[in-house]
Amino acid sequence: MKVGFNAQAYIVALLPEHKLDESARELNERLDEHGSEFIFNDKVVPHMSLYMLQIHSQHLDEIVIELSGIAKRYDGIDLSFLGWRIRNRYLAAMFARTREVTRLQREVVDRLNPLRAETHPDSFIGVKSATVIEQRNVEQYGWKSIGDAYDPHMTVARFIEEDSSVSCSDSYGKGFDGSFNRIALFEMGSSGTTSSQVANFALKPLREMPGAVE
Repeated sequence: MKVGFNAQAYIVALLPEHKLDESARELNERLDEHGSEFIFNDKVVPHMSLYMLQIHSQHLDEIVIELSGIAKRYDGIDLSFLGWRIRNRYLAAMFARTREVTRLQREVVDRLNPLRAETHPDSFIGVKSATVIEQRNVEQYGWKSIGDAYDPHMTVARFIEEDSSVSCSDSYGKGFDGSFNRIALFEMGSSGTTSSQVANFALKPLREMPGAVE
């Protein structure tokens, strides 16, 4: 792998089905009154990150081919909503980590890790404060949230300022159970959002409700 000084940051993500996508967009619009760093649109979209990585342009086509193959082998994923989390001004809908989403992420990482640019030295800043698993993930894969350190979530806002009136309120909605039926590759925007879409593939039709990891 080459060091990623001139590489572009990308996100491999699962995309929610229509109803869940609409719910996230509606909540994002409502929360803008608190001052959010981003508003969902055609480029900045609701998503669940599976892998964030640096990619040199010469490997982009190979990565798209790998994702196309993965999409043909995996069913859509149905996930149960656990609640809300606010951390570092990000508000996220948290979902149960199932065997299916864990297995899908594992294959994405295993297939794309050899093609990514080597981790930029700046990525190691602050890693010493991470858990042992997160440190190892950054060193091996360039991203900390993999395997046991993966917490499936969909970010719906990042507040510009800390706001004591914003809490993990039930008023945000409880009906966020839903399925994710597409896998996509995006250039990464500011605040970890999506930017330009590179590729988008449908997963196989969902067949049955998965069980949560025990």
